[in-house]
Amino acid sequence: QLQRRKAYFHPSKDILVMNHISQKKETNYPLTSIRHCFLSESESTKLTLLFDSSEEAPTTGMLELVFRSKIERLMFGNALHLLKPKVHFASDCHSLENTTVRFKCGTLNSLGMERETVVLLDCEKGTLSFGDEADSVVVKVKDVILETNLNVTTRVNASYPTSGGAHSEGAKILQQHGSTSNERMTTVSLSFASANLKERFLGRVRALDLGFKGTDPDSTLPLPSGETLSILTATWNVGEKKPPAESLEDWLPAGQHDVYAVGFQECKDKKKWFKGLQDHLCGESARAKLKKRLQEEHKIQNMTKGPHHNDDSKHPRNNFVLLSVNSLWGIHLAIIVRSDLKHRITQLTSGTEATGIAHVLGNKGGVATGLVIDGTTSLAFVTCHLAARVTRLHTRQENYEEIVNGLHIAGQAHGPERIRGEDFLHQFDHVFWFGDLNYRVDMGNHGTEKEYKKVVRMAQDEDERYELQDHDQLRKQIHAKSVMCDFEEGAIDFAPTYRMLKGKEGYSNKKHQNPSYCDRVLWRSLPGAAPQMYQTLYSSAPSLNQSDHRPVLASFAMNAKEPFIARGPITADGAKSGPDLLILSVTDLKFTVANETSNPKAKRAVKFDGYHGASCVSFHGCFYEQSYAPAPVDC
Repeated sequence: QLQRRKAYFHPSKDILVMNHISQKKETNYPLTSIRHCFLSESESTKLTLLFDSSEEAPTTGMLELVFRSKIERLMFGNALHLLKPKVHFASDCHSLENTTVRFKCGTLNSLGMERETVVLLDCEKGTLSFGDEADSVVVKVKDVILETNLNVTTRVNASYPTSGGAHSEGAKILQQHGSTSNERMTTVSLSFASANLKERFLGRVRALDLGFKGTDPDSTLPLPSGETLSILTATWNVGEKKPPAESLEDWLPAGQHDVYAVGFQECKDKKKWFKGLQDHLCGESARAKLKKRLQEEHKIQNMTKGPHHNDDSKHPRNNFVLLSVNSLWGIHLAIIVRSDLKHRITQLTSGTEATGIAHVLGNKGGVATGLVIDGTTSLAFVTCHLAARVTRLHTRQENYEEIVNGLHIAGQAHGPERIRGEDFLHQFDHVFWFGDLNYRVDMGNHGTEKEYKKVVRMAQDEDERYELQDHDQLRKQIHAKSVMCDFEEGAIDFAPTYRMLKGKEGYSNKKHQNPSYCDRVLWRSLPGAAPQMYQTLYSSAPSLNQSDHRPVLASFAMNAKEPFIARGPITADGAKSGPDLLILSVTDLKFTVANETSNPKAKRAVKFDGYHGASCVSFHGCFYEQSYAPAPVDC
């Protein structure tokens, strides 16, 4: 039975004091009698101390402590390590024997039942084996393909060439997974006690894959730079039309990007559009263009990367695959990625939010997909169709707020669960927002013949069309921080994409509606992630003219952060040198509160932690200092 106690170190007396709250007495344990400290992986708040035999030591020779949080356990372990560096720290699922790192994990049999096994990494030989039996299957790390599970953060799928005897540990696992020795590759599902343990296993494997053994206690692997990915976001209100007979190349350059996020609005023939999309982006021509581009990039990388760089993917990189499709009535979002990226993407989630008639119908609303690349870089893609008409500024703002508050996508890198009370915009490194936002060009007399003719003339003049942006409703709303706070948009150097003539060039005069930039692509990044991405193109495709909207595209170059790599020596594995405690402290945080709505009659406020006011908060900057704590600090 657990007993509530307070524990603290008394450095001058060299003791650990346990204060019994209920019994109002203290027990002292000499720090010199503590020999081992075991950190539980499955129970992140649990810690076990093993003592030498002494009068002051527990009669059982051990003391099991359960803290209120993992952070408290880490701080306790860190303090113990600082006071007694000779205390042997170890994990109950992660240990080191000579040059071999042992990981305790579980495997699933054909019935879905889990049984315990051990995975051994021989860092000197660069091999991986299942079990510690003499006849266990042993494979080279470079031959192993590891895929993290999309939904379970503690699970890894390992694929490797089939080998080994019929009675070996590896053979038993193969039989349980329904595999035969004639198969070229075998896939085994490994389940670790915690996501942290899984990442330590993957980090050591990645280091070996880069040729870093870590057997030298003074060696450190230089931090590799991540891969630069090209991302294309594209949007088109197709006006209920079928796919065009002509190529989509002007709108979606095939093979030139690594990730394609394509949004449609007013699209009722979903099957035909997505078949045409796949034929264009996943066809033979796209594969040939991709191959040529990767060969050129490989030459450049060979001249710039360090000695530990290794971009030889274990998955084929010569194709594209459809990752996800999500829909809300006529609003659709498709994500197509390079084939090898599919195995690097985890926490794939999606959501929809209807903002149409009565705020429940899906003729207007948003569709979103969230994902994480390499377990480090989180992306969210949102396509939407907001309320029409020039006078509905407030309605469009409400549509935006409903989408932000109503979408529940949880693909952030720090875990599969949403952060309670925080919208998804603050949970992803990068958010791409594109679609038919329906904001108009308004010079003050929208709907009059005089203003319509003036806007048409300016839209068709390449030297004058830039002035239209001064009258763009969305630009004004963003500048006033009434909507889409902290979103960015590239320079617009193309003509307005609405309201167009169908099937030919020119603008349609429907009730003197001004030509407008209804179709947009915007993005926002968290402060620390902003330098990792920049826009490379923002344009339209006027040649595709079957709808009264013209398609819009924007491309970005994004540096995907490297996944965790065990860059230190293997002597640190198993926490033998004590737990590292990283303190992050906010040194300068500034924020402003903006009016929640541009409509002065719509007064809505929020009460939170002593604050009473508008509910739209915009964070302008967030700066961190990090250091290893030499002693307990005030937080």
